[in-house]
Amino acid sequence: MFSMKRHRAPASSEDGIAMITVLGVMTVVTVLAIGSFVLAKQALFDADRAEDESRAFRVASAGIDSVLATFEAGVTSYDPVVTPDGTATITLESTGGDAGEYEIVSRGVGIDGSTETVVQRFFYINLWEMNFAGTGSQSLMSGSSGMNGSSNIWGPFYIKGNLAVEANMSIMEGPLFVKGGNIVTTSAASDIGTQDKHVRLYCDGDVDLDKGNVYVDGPFFSVPTIELPGLTYDDMRAYALVAQAQSRDDKMSRLTNPDTATANREVESRGDSTYKFYGETTSTINPMGQGSTTLHLGTAGAGSFGSWGSVITTGQVIPAGGQTLLYDGATYNGVYDDFAYWDNPSFTPLHGGEHWDLLYISGTVFVDGPLVIDDHVMYIGNGTIVANGPVTLTGALRPYSYSEDSVVVNKVGEDNKWALGIVTPSSITMHASGSNNGFEPIRDQAFDYAGAYYTDGTIYITHPGTSLRGSVLSNKMDFADPNTDLVTNPLLPTYLPDSLPGGGEGIITLGLWSRHQ
Repeated sequence: MFSMKRHRAPASSEDGIAMITVLGVMTVVTVLAIGSFVLAKQALFDADRAEDESRAFRVASAGIDSVLATFEAGVTSYDPVVTPDGTATITLESTGGDAGEYEIVSRGVGIDGSTETVVQRFFYINLWEMNFAGTGSQSLMSGSSGMNGSSNIWGPFYIKGNLAVEANMSIMEGPLFVKGGNIVTTSAASDIGTQDKHVRLYCDGDVDLDKGNVYVDGPFFSVPTIELPGLTYDDMRAYALVAQAQSRDDKMSRLTNPDTATANREVESRGDSTYKFYGETTSTINPMGQGSTTLHLGTAGAGSFGSWGSVITTGQVIPAGGQTLLYDGATYNGVYDDFAYWDNPSFTPLHGGEHWDLLYISGTVFVDGPLVIDDHVMYIGNGTIVANGPVTLTGALRPYSYSEDSVVVNKVGEDNKWALGIVTPSSITMHASGSNNGFEPIRDQAFDYAGAYYTDGTIYITHPGTSLRGSVLSNKMDFADPNTDLVTNPLLPTYLPDSLPGGGEGIITLGLWSRHQ
């Protein structure tokens, strides 16, 4: 019988195999450990570098935030911004000229020496330096093509929707912002800018300027998004309370007893304690745009009310009027009620004998309903009428002016810093016309309307040849006839009346930004 016997390997051989295995494992572990260490060290290095870059970016961003928070027009130099992470040095440059476009370059240096640079573009715009039609897909309307021929737009202008520049229509000075629409010149007689003064054009739609005389810088396709300043019921109620509070001003009084207590003789010449508030009740107002109390000035409305002493303006004396000119034995020259009206058919300050009414105003007047002015009116003072209903202006409305050798003086109020504001959540309709007479330069003409107009609805200009100097902020503009002039008043923001939405400082809208080391 054949048998095979298995022999066991010597112990020393098995030990060798085990040793080789252990060494292999140790080698692998060592390699893994070294690799893990290298990776960890690299990760730590990358994390440190990312933290350094992040620190430098935070420093640079802090510089941007500091400029935007403290920006003032005309300030071009800023001190370095120091933070716990490092220091940012800042440069600011105006890149858009009259368009109010700026570029901030902020270079951040971290405490470790790392650097990062952030560049931020932005617009700084005072809405009351421009004419604005800024809500809806088509905010400038007349039929189907916008403003009709022979119309002129001078100064900053912002619209949402399409803009057709038709025959004998001109757009001058600028800048011109067209948001969410296209711009086209339709005639060889269209004009945008001049050789000496280009219009800076911002448009995010199609630009077709092949016809006409066109001198523009641009187009630039980054158009700032600007909304009409909000007007809420709470705002209207606040304006109503301001008007009531201002109904005591201790100027002119109907009372003649000089010994009457001061509190009593502050009651104004209309004879009630809320003469600057027109409404059913002082405790509340009607819903937005639905007021029922009408303030009607002119031929078919209220007669004269209020008192004033003679006022000297630009070498001309406006005669005294009203019920009481003497107070405590003194003649109140140069002083007037802060809301008074004089309908005197014999008052003809302009060459040619045309009759004008006078409106004296200061501060805020609130009307819980429509405002209607029938006659041609010249205003004296600086104030705002807030109407909780539609506004209808049949006659012209501009600051007091007079003729001197057939030359109209103080035609837009700049000599005396007089401006009238009109605010409504409803519509404004202007019926006066005749001053669009082609004067060169255009700002030399006597305008039909001059002031500051705000409507949360539509402004309607119903007749040809109407001219308006100042600013209109509206949802929509509707011009039914040709020859309309919209001309800004660059000085208006320096004497802007109270109680105007968006009044005060300009607004900042951010544009493109970038970062790099």
